[in-house]
Amino acid sequence: MNFPRQRKAVRYQGKIPLEVKQGMGCTRNFSTSGLYFLTDQRLAIGEQLEVVGLLEHTGPVPGCRIRYQGEVLRMEPLDEKFGIAFAVTSYTFD
Repeated sequence: MNFPRQRKAVRYQGKIPLEVKQGMGCTRNFSTSGLYFLTDQRLAIGEQLEVVGLLEHTGPVPGCRIRYQGEVLRMEPLDEKFGIAFAVTSYTFD
């Protein structure tokens, strides 16, 4: 029997710039339990890393940074970039 995949949290569409290792990336969608993002860096499945989301603010206060800790679940080539499915194990705001 084929069951539909269940997500742990509601997933939102949106582009958030990311710092990924020594480079950059950008989300396609995100939730409290995971991210799907594009980057020019090849990452290893199972790799543990920190990804930093850069949130901009429109007022005089500087932007906010979200530090995601987690694991690379999937990597797929997309044109000249890589699509990364990333499971979030914890996150903090700076």
